[in-house]
Amino acid sequence: MRKRTNRSDKRCEFWFNFWIIFPAILIFIFIFGAAIVLGILENKVIAMGRAGFIRNAAFRIGLGGLAAVIAGFCMKGILKRRKSVKAVLGHVFGIILCLLLAFFLIRPVVLDIPYLDHPEITYLASLEFDDDHTGDGPARYYLSGVGSGGSTHRFSLNEEIYKAGRELWFEDFDLRAKIAYLPHTDIVMSLQYLSPPDK
Repeated sequence: MRKRTNRSDKRCEFWFNFWIIFPAILIFIFIFGAAIVLGILENKVIAMGRAGFIRNAAFRIGLGGLAAVIAGFCMKGILKRRKSVKAVLGHVFGIILCLLLAFFLIRPVVLDIPYLDHPEITYLASLEFDDDHTGDGPARYYLSGVGSGGSTHRFSLNEEIYKAGRELWFEDFDLRAKIAYLPHTDIVMSLQYLSPPDK
């Protein structure tokens, strides 16, 4: 009778481990493959359009999936016998924390899917152009400004659009921008530089 119980316990443990480790391996392969593809694209940061959304979604889903796998390992720790109350509470806290992290990472991606074909539009004034050359990675380019409602927005741009806008801005410091963007991830879908209305 004990042999049967031990076999069934081992079988349950194997399948439990399989359903935790297998997704972790898939997530790792997905992230590694995405990193290679992004590296091939001339070491540039793809920040705009559907490609920018896919890049952002891959990063968020990868981290969210990793958090879910860690929650699975915490669940496995709870199922082990002879655990102290502190250990069980620690594992429960870990599960809740990881699942909340996964939820808040993946939620903006899901909420922005309906906006892919109909992004929100804002008009920015008082434009500021900024770049970040931290480390050995590719440079990141940003545009910030004041929206029509008085709120400040900051968006990540591709290099070409950033440089074109910066040149126009040096010619006219009152330059404006019309931006179509996804409201939850702040991915710019399209951008048009505009002269002030009185010019």
